[in-house]
Amino acid sequence: KTLREFGLEERIETVRGQGYRLKEQVRL
Repeated sequence: KTLREFGLEERIETVRGQGYRLKEQVRL
């Protein structure tokens, strides 16, 4: 894997985590 691919995957995971947190906040 290239560093660029690894960085993109990491960013996608981060965005998913933020989206999940936002949904949790809306529920609360």
